[in-house]
Amino acid sequence: MSVTWTDIQDVAPVPLNALPDALITPLPDAGVIAVEGPDAAEFLHSQLTHDIKGMPTRSWRLAGWCNPKGRLLALFRVVRDSDQHFRLLCPGELVTGVMRRLQMFVLRARVTLADRSGELLALGLHGQSALQAAAQSLDADLPEDGVAFQAHGATLLRLGETRGLLLAGPDRMNRLWETLRELPVGDTQHWRLLQIREGEPEVFQDSQDLFIPQMANLDILDGLTFRKGCYPGQEVVARMHYLGRLKKRMFPIRGEGLPPRPGDEVRNSGGKRLGHVVTAEANGAEGYEGLAVLNLDHAEGGQPRIDEQPVTVGPLPEAAQEPPANRAE
Repeated sequence: MSVTWTDIQDVAPVPLNALPDALITPLPDAGVIAVEGPDAAEFLHSQLTHDIKGMPTRSWRLAGWCNPKGRLLALFRVVRDSDQHFRLLCPGELVTGVMRRLQMFVLRARVTLADRSGELLALGLHGQSALQAAAQSLDADLPEDGVAFQAHGATLLRLGETRGLLLAGPDRMNRLWETLRELPVGDTQHWRLLQIREGEPEVFQDSQDLFIPQMANLDILDGLTFRKGCYPGQEVVARMHYLGRLKKRMFPIRGEGLPPRPGDEVRNSGGKRLGHVVTAEANGAEGYEGLAVLNLDHAEGGQPRIDEQPVTVGPLPEAAQEPPANRAE
């Protein structure tokens, strides 16, 4: 029987309303799809929103996968292990459906797809102490953002200044856990709350087909490039960019009570639909924090609501307030 996080984790999570400066978070729901073969880079380049062929070996990039109408079916962290080996990281609930649909596009390409979710465990890292401890456990210096450092059967992804991901097989993760378990421990709720506070979207089953990449701010999160060839939905995405027709963006939201589900509608007091929830998580203070794609003029119809409960909407990221022509592509 394979080892799982249930077998390894032996420390109770810290309270949600008291997040420490350093935190390690087992992620049992993480999904991993291996894409391998001589044509793997070309295949993914033709499917995803980022420049996959231009990725250095042992790096990672954020990239979306769209339907022909330009709406997101999945959002991946794409890890390039070598010239012919890639891993796509996404919520585990998407893996089966994504693989089935991706397989339809393989045709004669020399590519194989495989679900590796059960063969790898993922550990989220938050804070400099957690990042440094993970690097030291691999006898390495802390890698730069965007690097996928590999050593001793594990992979360490640096996600910006304060977060990272550690990937390893169950036996190796079990040994790594013994060196890291003295740090404060969280769980999936903590990790998603941290993602929300970083303004990082996710796509789940209930929110597939809802958002064009720019609506989810992928253009300012380096998850989208306009300097590559075609991919599903590329014409819609490019038109939205070059003709300036973007009318919705992803905003931070806050509310009281239980968190809404991905895909739940946001409406104004008059019942007009303003957009949809991307993700939301309880914050441990009898409320929740989340991200929602909303009309840019959502404030004109009074306070937005979800299931008749008022929602506070925060400001857009500064980069999203700039005209597309002023942003790096």
